[in-house]
Parts: sequence; C-alpha cells; structure tokens
Amino acid sequence: MLNQPPERNLDRLFHALADPARRAMVERLSRGPAPVSELARPLPMSLPAALQHLGVLEDAGLVRSEKVGRVRTCAIEPQALSRAEQWINARRVEWENRLDRLGEYLEMLAKEMIMSELAEGKKDAAMQQPPPLKLSRVLHAPRATVFKAWSSADHVKNWFCPETFAVPHAKVELRVGGAFDVCMRSPAGEEHWIRGTFVEVRPHTRLVIDMRVTDSAGKPLFGAMTEVDFADALGGTRMDVVQTYTLTDPSAAWMVAGAPDGWRTTLHKLEKEVVRMQGGAETGVRSVVHATFHLRRTYEAPVARVWTALTDKAAKQKWFGGPPGRWEPLERYMDVRVGGSERLKGRWEGGVVSTFDATYHDVIPNERLVYSYEMYLDDKKISVSLATLELRAEGGKTTLMVTEQGAFLDGYDDAGSREQGTGHLLDALEASLKD
Repeated sequence: MLNQPPERNLDRLFHALADPARRAMVERLSRGPAPVSELARPLPMSLPAALQHLGVLEDAGLVRSEKVGRVRTCAIEPQALSRAEQWINARRVEWENRLDRLGEYLEMLAKEMIMSELAEGKKDAAMQQPPPLKLSRVLHAPRATVFKAWSSADHVKNWFCPETFAVPHAKVELRVGGAFDVCMRSPAGEEHWIRGTFVEVRPHTRLVIDMRVTDSAGKPLFGAMTEVDFADALGGTRMDVVQTYTLTDPSAAWMVAGAPDGWRTTLHKLEKEVVRMQGGAETGVRSVVHATFHLRRTYEAPVARVWTALTDKAAKQKWFGGPPGRWEPLERYMDVRVGGSERLKGRWEGGVVSTFDATYHDVIPNERLVYSYEMYLDDKKISVSLATLELRAEGGKTTLMVTEQGAFLDGYDDAGSREQGTGHLLDALEASLKD
C-alpha cells in the first residue's frame, strides 16, 4: 500500500481529534489501555456509536486495538500524537517569534510616547503617582509552600519575573531589615535590579518588602512598597498582593503601567514553581509518604438528604469543586455503584489542572460509601487514597464521619492540605443542605 502524504495524515489526525467524544477516549487511553466498554461508559451514546468513533481514531493511527476472547482492548499510539505535537510546536515557535518582535516594538513605542510627553512640557502629568496595584490568586499548595517560594533565592530565581525575562541573580535574607535583591534580565539582555528590604515578616501569613527598581547603571526608576498576605482557601492558599508605587524617573512610567500584565505572567510562573516544589514535575524523586485523617460533621438534615448530596450529580456539584471565579470545571462524571467511577477535572486560576478520578468499592444507601481515588496536578499523579464515609441518623440530624488514608507520591508535600481541603468541602456540603 502506498504511504499517505504527510498533509493527508495530519488532516485525518486533526479530524479525529475534532470530536469531544473522541478526545475523551484519547485522554482516557493516555493513562493506559482500556476495554471498549470502559471507553464507552461515560459517553452519552450507544456502544455501536462509540465503536464508530473508535474506528475513526484507529483510521487516523491514534489508537490500536486487540481482541482477546470477547474483550476488545484499546491502547494509544504515542507516535501519532507526536506528529501532531511537532506540527503545533512549529507553528507555536513561529508565532512566539512574531509576538516577541511585536512586544519589543510596542515597548519602544511606549518609551517614545513618554519621552514625547516630557519634551512637550507634560512633565508634571508624567510625574503623577500611579494608583496602587491590587491582585489576588489561589495557588494549589499549602501556605508553608507558597511562603517558602518567596523566602528562598533558589525559588525566587525560578518565578519572580515576567514570562520572557530571567533572573540570573537573587539574594533573599528572610528577616526584618534583610535584603530582597533580584536582577531581571530582558530577552534583549537589558538588566533591571530590584533592591528590596524586608519591612515585615510574619511566617506563612504576611510579608512587606520595600522595593526600589533601578536600571543597569544603578539609576533609581521607581519604588514599589509590596504587601503580600497568605491565607488558607479552598483549593490551597489565597495570596493577596498590594503594590504602591512612587515614581522617581518619569521615563519609567511605562514600566509601572505594564505591571498588571507583568504580574499576571509572574504569578503563572509562581503557580508552576509551587507545583514543582511539591513534586508536581519530573524531579527524579521516587518516594511515598502516608497520611491518615478523620473528620466528623453533624448536619441539620435527615440522612436521606445528606446521602443525596454525596451521591447525586446535580446535588454534589453544588459543593464538590473549587471556588467560583477561581476554578473552572472542565469535566464532571459520576456513577455511584459498586465498580462505578467518578471524575472531576478543573482548571485553577493559575492554569494548573487538577483531576479527581475515583472508583466506588462499597455502596450501602444512607449508611456507607467506600471509594479509592487518584489525584493529578496536570499530568502528574500526586496521590492515591482510600476514603470511607459513614452516615449515622440521629433524630432529624445526620452525623457524617470521614476517614481517609493517603499515599502521597514522588516528593509531593501535602503538609496537611488534603485534610484542610476536605474540611472546606464538608463545610460547603453543609451550606448546600440549607438551599
């Protein structure tokens, strides 16, 4: 048989991936082989229709299948995905180069505009102090981990700069009066120093840093009093940043004006760094840490209603998930029966995708649920857990007892955040029962 031209192969590949049902099959198979029945189960279609979709995937070279007895098992073909990735990466590099050139041009225009205003006698307007910058982000990590990312030069070098910049030098002395010095290097090689001093240090709770930004020659450009507050939140740690500016050199006004965009990409890098710190990237570490916790709640609701909140998809989605506005649901599936499964997948504000994949082992209505589940951050499996939920009717009230035994994998530092997060979810469950 003649080989298909590369363009034809790509056409078939992208056509196969254009359908959400087929993408769901590919995503499932990326975690390992699976029988056809398992691939079809979460899809809103008949088994013959699912087989047609699998035929399209096989025709595109994305999936291969083998029948043993009466069971047909499917597996992913990594090379096919690699071809698509190579094509996309080539386009991405091309556009990144164009956008880099556009960014440099826009930066030049911004500088020229400021200098033009000064030349026209608008110095007073340029010297007006800009308003404070306020932003917040929920990071998928314990407070201790997020605080540590600020308190070590090794960590600060990995994230404290906008997306296209680098930090070749940093010095962090975590004490009042200590230094917070960071050198940011632009893609063009231009260096700007932040010379900071810690004004307030409250471990895991608050940092205040008096920052002064200079050019490569040491000329002061502007000051930035930076206040950072850390608090527990559903999904991890809420970090609030307030930065108050004092403009020294009016030609640097464009830098302050671009601070919101700079912080946006900087916090995206911080999100990646705290994930890496918890073992959420390939670090070569192979380890298992075990933890067990018990939680107990008494709800002002009959046991049947609490059971519904735990096992009905519409009722559970009211409370089982991330905070609105900071977490976007991507996929939700639920089949509560022995051997049934549940999946909840969502994207956090910082871009990290978390996935909850559960299998039910014991289901006794109004009395007990036992299930195991895996948790992923992006494509990294961070834990495997066994959860037992026991319900006890007490008059018109219900007591819910939760026991969870977790194995945290390959350097992931839980530091009690799973227990804390489960507690937040149980509080959200209580609120949903009042609706």
